[in-house]
Amino acid sequence: MDKIEQEYLSEIYSLVFQEMQEFRKNNIRLFFGLTGLIIFLLGWILTKENPIETKQKVIISVGIIVISFVYLYISKVIMKYFLQAASTIQKIDKIYGFYQKGKYIPNDTLLPKEWFSFGSKHWKEPMFIASNIGAIVLSLFSISLIWLY
Repeated sequence: MDKIEQEYLSEIYSLVFQEMQEFRKNNIRLFFGLTGLIIFLLGWILTKENPIETKQKVIISVGIIVISFVYLYISKVIMKYFLQAASTIQKIDKIYGFYQKGKYIPNDTLLPKEWFSFGSKHWKEPMFIASNIGAIVLSLFSISLIWLY
């Protein structure tokens, strides 16, 4: 690989990496938005002088479920774009031989072998998983709290 190709790959790597970071940030912002909305809703419900009626509980519960499903769908779309960017990063990592044992470090690879699936459909990005689980738990907890109130 000549110097110009290396510069192109380096520039692409940098741009795609920044894009990946933006996808992570967007997903966490979306999660915080969902969390804020649910906390606001719970605060409003719990500070009401009169308890809410069953019909209102059903409407609010369905609203939380719908909002949560919308969040999970948008998060899935962001994750798809994240994986596409990560796939490009992974290809460049392979070109540079970051997974070749002994190329950069004697008897070892530069990157952990667990990262070899990075960018594939099998890769589970921890931040996306944590925020999705958090959204589900928050929604279930909120609905439970509404019905217990």
